[in-house]
Amino acid sequence: MQPLSQTDQYITPSSRKMWLSRFIPTFIFYIRMINVTFRCAYLGRKDQLKGDNYSRQSWRMLRAMEAAGGIFHIDGLDHIRNLKTPAVFVANHMSTLETFSIPAMIRPFRDMTFIVKESLTRYPIFKHVMNAQGPIAVGRVNPREDLKKIMTEGVKKINNGTSIVVFPQTTRMPKFDPALFNTIGVKLAAKAGVPVVPIALRTDAWKIGKLMKDYGPVDNSISIRFAFGAPIEVSGNGKVAHSQVVEFIEGHMEAWFGSEGVD
Repeated sequence: MQPLSQTDQYITPSSRKMWLSRFIPTFIFYIRMINVTFRCAYLGRKDQLKGDNYSRQSWRMLRAMEAAGGIFHIDGLDHIRNLKTPAVFVANHMSTLETFSIPAMIRPFRDMTFIVKESLTRYPIFKHVMNAQGPIAVGRVNPREDLKKIMTEGVKKINNGTSIVVFPQTTRMPKFDPALFNTIGVKLAAKAGVPVVPIALRTDAWKIGKLMKDYGPVDNSISIRFAFGAPIEVSGNGKVAHSQVVEFIEGHMEAWFGSEGVD
C-alpha cells in the first residue's frame, strides 16, 4: 500500500494489468472481487477487519480492478495526510467501487466509516464487511429521524477520532446534479466542529447492472478517478462551504466528462 500512503498522487502502473483483461475484464474482476469480499466477511465475523487490516483488504479490491485493466488516477492524498483532526468526507456517488476502494485511500491516515443505507448492513456476506466498520445506518424512510441519528452518532464518532464518509446524493448517479446533492455532510461537519473534505470521483468503469444493480460489467476503457480537495472550514449556516464542495466536484466532473457530466 506504499503508493497510496507516501505520495500525493497515484496512477496505476501498466504492469498491474493482466493480459487477459483485453478480453475478459469483467470475469477477472469478479473472480478477485469475490475472493476479497469473502475474506473481508471472514475477518469481519472475527472482529479483525480493523485499521490496517481493512486498508489492506480495500487495497486488494483496488488491485482487483487494476488486474482487470482499470486505470486509477488518484490526486490530493496530501490533503488527507496533513489533516490535524477527523473530517467529514463528502463525495458524489457513481458505483459500488468507491465504497470498496475509498478506505485504501483514507485509512492509512485516518480511522473512518461511512453513512450508509440500512439495507447494506443486512446484505448476505457483505453485512459482515459493513457492520465491522461501525457505520451510521439510516433507513431513508423518515428524513427527520435519519438526520437526528446522523448528527448524534456522527458527532460521537468524530469526537472519538473517526472520520465520516458521506454520499449526499443518496443513490448512485451517472451524472452530478447539484440540486440532488444535499447538505448533510456540511451540517455534520459544522455540528462536530471539523472541516469538510470534498471528493470528486468517476467510477463508472464498474457499470450498474441490468439484472442486479450492484453487479454490472467492467469497462476498462474508462479511467477511474478520485480527487481529494483541501479541507474546508464550515462557518455560519454552512452555505459557503457547501457551495465550495459543489464547485469542486462540479469542476472535476466537467473536466473528466465535459458538459454531459453535470446536470
